[in-house]
Amino acid sequence: RHYVKDPITIKDATIAVSTQWGTQIGDFISKAEEVGYNISTVEGDESANEEKEITPTGHLTAEQISEFKEREADIFVPGYFQENNAFSLYDEILEAGNTAWADLILQKIEDAADRVYALESVCKILKERGETNRFLATAKKAEAMAKKLDDLMSLAVLVSETDKDWALKLYQKAEKKAKDFSDLNSIGNALADELGDKENAVRVQRKAMTLIDFDDEWDKECFVESLKNLGETGESLLAEFTNHKSTPKPLINQINDYFREEEFEEMRTFFEELNDDEWDKVDSELGKLLKDDPKYFFAGIMFEGVNGANFDIGSFFKGTGDLVERFTIEKDPDKLYEILEEKPLLKIIIEKYGFSNNKIKQDNVDFKLLFSAYFISNLEVIIKTDDYENLHIIADFIINQSLFAVREFDIDDTHGDWIADFTLNLIAEYTGVKISEYEGEYYSGRYFSYSAEMGYDYLVACDNIINALA
Repeated sequence: RHYVKDPITIKDATIAVSTQWGTQIGDFISKAEEVGYNISTVEGDESANEEKEITPTGHLTAEQISEFKEREADIFVPGYFQENNAFSLYDEILEAGNTAWADLILQKIEDAADRVYALESVCKILKERGETNRFLATAKKAEAMAKKLDDLMSLAVLVSETDKDWALKLYQKAEKKAKDFSDLNSIGNALADELGDKENAVRVQRKAMTLIDFDDEWDKECFVESLKNLGETGESLLAEFTNHKSTPKPLINQINDYFREEEFEEMRTFFEELNDDEWDKVDSELGKLLKDDPKYFFAGIMFEGVNGANFDIGSFFKGTGDLVERFTIEKDPDKLYEILEEKPLLKIIIEKYGFSNNKIKQDNVDFKLLFSAYFISNLEVIIKTDDYENLHIIADFIINQSLFAVREFDIDDTHGDWIADFTLNLIAEYTGVKISEYEGEYYSGRYFSYSAEMGYDYLVACDNIINALA
């Protein structure tokens, strides 16, 4: 019987499964053996007919079979799937002419995949082979795993030619995860380019327009180009955007953006280029901001450091205690050293301000503001230690500002150790010492709870930090 109601689409044809064979069974067996399957008759009852693992050989030599089997065993180890090596093995077996074995490897990759990217790679192979049904089934697995905007976007592009309705739903999922202008602008462009859906594209671009930084020429150019590509559909929004008059962001929003993107040089340039009227306004607004919300301490430090600034960060109070001392854990350097031996600075901040209740992400401005205030305040104390190992202590204090020092908390590590990078950026802006430029042998931390080996000359850098802050 032929199952014509459930056809299967392959690369060059649409086929149906048959459970009854006549003389043509010989042609089928010959073809199966040609691509690497072993076909044999199984005697006995139904239990003897249970599916066995296929070990195809095809046209491979005994040496090739042995090598490929050994590599296969090494690659598919439970809990340690070697994704890149698996695809390399698939390619080599396929090139060697054993289609059946290569297909088994591809299925194993699909079963073991723990990343959307791996499943998408399988999908691309299946799409090239014309295995539409299997391609769509694997793409469904990828969708279930996709949590990030980029994964949803790439998956939508992958299925757009085969199923536009499904692709649209994936773009809509991605839209819900969009955080900024760039995210929404990219989704709008994809809706137009991949699906030809200009109506949804202009809807998303309208949302993107509300997030444009009007001081960013690149954002504005990208947006205009996107609307021009929509032709008549985008004309109305383009006219609206062209006539839009940008209004300056409130100072607090500007500072938040600088911290979110870690653009300290840009923030310093912003302060330096203020005219007299703007200077007085920022001076007044920043002073009020510090009184109301002391965590903007580092922004005040930067403003204070601009040539000609008549700004005293130490003059601002809130409640009791000087603002400078508010973020100092202990004034005595030796006692501070003892405290930080017991508990990392990061852990103190996370616990005190309740950051442990949610995932700490790189775009968390509150965390960055508080950390910058605490780090700089306590760096000023720790450099005064009289310990004969003071350079090592300062170096360890810097290295200790790492997400690996507080592994017990939920900290996003998608972009690596961003806390360590943020710390180096703070030091560079505050002291002028760019530790990443101090090439040297690996330095191993030893004094605090987290010890790491870093490939910079920390001792020379820390000596220059002391001189800069003296």
